[in-house]
This record gives sequence, structure tokens and C-alpha cells, in this order.
Amino acid sequence: KRLSSSSVPTVLDGPSHFQTMITKAPFAGTSGLLRFNNITGTRDPTTAFFTLTNHVEDVDQSTTTEVQYKQVLTDIFQQGAWTDLEDYVFNDGTTDIPADLPPIVKMQDSHLSSALRVAGLVMCGIVIALAFSCAAWTCFHTRTRVVKASQPIFLLIICAGVAIFVSTVIPLSIDDGVASIQGCDVACVSIPWLLSIGFSAIFSALFTKTRRINKIFHNPSFHRIRVTAWDVAVPMIVLQGLNIVVLA
Repeated sequence: KRLSSSSVPTVLDGPSHFQTMITKAPFAGTSGLLRFNNITGTRDPTTAFFTLTNHVEDVDQSTTTEVQYKQVLTDIFQQGAWTDLEDYVFNDGTTDIPADLPPIVKMQDSHLSSALRVAGLVMCGIVIALAFSCAAWTCFHTRTRVVKASQPIFLLIICAGVAIFVSTVIPLSIDDGVASIQGCDVACVSIPWLLSIGFSAIFSALFTKTRRINKIFHNPSFHRIRVTAWDVAVPMIVLQGLNIVVLA
């Protein structure tokens, strides 16, 4: 805006007005004395006006079912100094300044020790080797009377179920100390799958074998009863199907 005078015309614009304000001596404003920083152009905090308000229970307005609070002005900051008006009451009902929060203690990662991991994997390998050995022995002695009476299909399924079941130890031995986060996620997801599939395979064979014995003892005519591979497959399919539905 152009201001005219009888002698010298004066032009007032935003930048020049702002520069005049920050370089001019302190002047009084609505919130007290104003002084600006010559470099940043912001207000000098020592000339700012601050208040500290305490929210305390209003005993006169509170009831047995409702608590009312009131604002109490306890301190003001003016002309570069704080002035105490009233004591500040803290949550414990006293004016004592509470202690600072305790320092944050960094949690240490809890990883499996190398000895424990090796011991678990070694025992897991022994059980898997024994399961395969028993399966090989069963296949080699399939025509033996004892093995034939025990139904080789049951024995092989039990061996396979034990191998799958005990292999759960492998992902259990994996943590972020030996694998990436993605690898740990895969290991964690595989645990319930291996555990449930192996467990269901073992007990489906045992369930079918128990059912076979139950049929024999509840056969009044004592006719010969033949248990086929399908008799084993039905409970296994049902159990594994339920596992897949739950885990998927």
C-alpha cells in the first residue's frame, strides 16, 4: 500500500514491514513485550507468555458417582521469568515432584544355545533314522508271519507318521540367530503342519488297528475279517482333511 505525504512518498510492503519489526527495539504487544530473533525471524521465547494449568478434582462439584475437575492456574511465564501462583498438585495428591521414569533396559534376545540346538537335532536325526530302519525292516520281512499278522501297511504308516512328527524339532531349532526373519516365519508356519500331519498319521493307523480288533471280538460268527488298505485310508483322509481345513 502506498502512503502519500506532503514531502516524501512512503511505500509499505510485507517484507520491508517484517524486517522493520524484527530489527526494531522491543515493543509491547497483546501478550506482553515482543522481541524477534534477527536470524530466524521467530519470537524470542523469553518475551513469550506461558501459563501452567493444573487440573484437580473439584470437591464441591464432585459426587459419589461422578468426578468433576477444575482448572487451577499455578504458574505464569512473563518477561523471561516464571511466577508461582499456587502449588501444583500431582496425581498422588501431593506437591512432591514424582521421580523420573526408570531408564529403558534393552531386552536381550533369547536364542537357543548351540549345544541345545545340536542336541535336539541329533536326537531328531536318531529318531528319523530309527523310523526309516523300522520301515525297511518291515518291508524286508513282509512275508514273515508276525509282520503279516500285524498288517505291514499299519506299521509303515506309523513309521512315516513318527518321522514326520519328530521332524517338528527341525523348525523348532530355528530362530533369528541363525536365520532371517522370513526363514523364521516359514519355520513357525511349518511347525503345526508337521505336528498335526505326523500325529494324525500315527493315530489313524492305530485307530484302524483297534477298530480291526474290535470287529474281531464283536464277530459272533467268527468269520475271517479282512482289513484292506482302504480301511486305513478312510480315517487318515478324514483326520488329515480336518487338519488341512483348520490350518489352511
